[in-house]
Amino acid sequence: MPLPPWARRLDFARAGADEAFHARQRAARRSPVGRLHEEFAAEAERALREPGAPRCDAGHLDGGVLCVSLASCAARREHTLRELGAWGLPRRAPAVEADLEVLEWYNSDRVAKYPPCFRCGGIMTCLCPNNVLLVEQVANWLSFRRAWRTMAEGPHDWYLLVEDDVKFTRRAAECWNALVTPALLQRCSGLPCIVRCGWQLWWDYVDDLPPELAEGVVRMSNHCSVLNRSMAADLLQASDRLLSDTSDVFVHERVAPRHRISPCFPPSPTTSRARLQSRPPSDRRAPRVMTQTTPPQSTRRCASRRAPCGRGCSC
Repeated sequence: MPLPPWARRLDFARAGADEAFHARQRAARRSPVGRLHEEFAAEAERALREPGAPRCDAGHLDGGVLCVSLASCAARREHTLRELGAWGLPRRAPAVEADLEVLEWYNSDRVAKYPPCFRCGGIMTCLCPNNVLLVEQVANWLSFRRAWRTMAEGPHDWYLLVEDDVKFTRRAAECWNALVTPALLQRCSGLPCIVRCGWQLWWDYVDDLPPELAEGVVRMSNHCSVLNRSMAADLLQASDRLLSDTSDVFVHERVAPRHRISPCFPPSPTTSRARLQSRPPSDRRAPRVMTQTTPPQSTRRCASRRAPCGRGCSC
């Protein structure tokens, strides 16, 4: 099961935050997410056009970049390569995807089945938007497992792992160069470590304070994170027998808290707006096995879908 609420560090107080800072973030909470995407995309384009604007220094990332993508999604991979190149990151990002093994896993006892709900653990009390792991979620899972296997069995120590809809914001180079440094990677060498670079765009992206690593704070950062070979090996081993969560909950709530985890503030990468536009309506996206009466408050998790839940996930 995911970490209980008392074990998660969701809220993070930024050092130096004043009333004006909090006012800007409160205003962002009231803004539609689509509008925030437009504003951040425009700011990033202006930042890239500035003469002498900094780019990300990734020379110490010996493993380069791996991209979780489908073979059929060539346009999305091209988008990712353009984003990486524009910000100075390695443009070579081999695609990692699952294939026929998806159905083999899905129809086996290695994927949790209902009942109970894989999200809240309930049966008659469950009102989660989807309470069964979908084939698409298992495909996402196995794509990440292939990426972790590539890292764990490879000769390199550090990798940037991205999904094919990653989009960088205007402070990407500043935050990367200040936080993802050779000194940080050296300190974490040999021990499992993951640096969460960004998550779903929302109010906490409205942040003009100096870059900072927040040790132990939980954020869902599947679409852009830096991790080492030791972390990849641990993730691979821990998911070998049973998939009982979505991949983001598994990585960032179940496994990563055992080790060194450091989300970046302000977060710099997020997802492109095209991802939001391509999603089917919520009532068709996540079929349910059953519905029942209103559950206790403790079992509700992001059921409204009107806004992100605060953990940076894609609920």
